[in-house]
Amino acid sequence: MKKVIVFLLVLMVCIGIYSIFTSNNKDEWHYSNGESIVCRVDGCGKRPVYSNWNDRFCEEHLNKSENHASQYSPSVATKKINTKHALTKEEADALRGTGYHGTRPNSTAEDIELKAAMVKCKKCGMHSDNGANSLCDECRYNEEYGFD
Repeated sequence: MKKVIVFLLVLMVCIGIYSIFTSNNKDEWHYSNGESIVCRVDGCGKRPVYSNWNDRFCEEHLNKSENHASQYSPSVATKKINTKHALTKEEADALRGTGYHGTRPNSTAEDIELKAAMVKCKKCGMHSDNGANSLCDECRYNEEYGFD
C-alpha cells in the first residue's frame, strides 16, 4: 500500500513539473491552435503591437487601444483609394444568365449577386460591400482619419 501512495505522489510531482514547463513555453503571438494573432480590426490581418486583448491593434489602428491611444502617431495612417468599380446596369444585364459569381444561371441567387455588385459608395461612386446609400470601407477609413 505504501508503494502505491509513493508512486502516486511521484506521479503527481512529475505532472506538476511538466505543467509548469509547458505553460512557460506558450507563444503569446499564437492561439492554442497555432493560428497567428492579428489586429482586432476586421479584415486588417496585421500583427498587433501588443498581445493583450485591450491593446491588440497594429500600428495603424493603435489609436483604438485602451492603454496606448495617446501613443498613436497619425503619420502611420495613409489615405486609401477604392479601385473596385461597381457594375453598371448594362454590365449587369450582359452578365445575367452566365452564372455570375458561381451561381446557377438565371436564378434568384445570380440576381442577388448582380444587384450586390452594382452597389455604389455614396461618396466616391465605386463599389461598396456595405449596402446601398453607404460609404465604402476606404471612404469610411479616410473620414475616420481626417483625410476627406
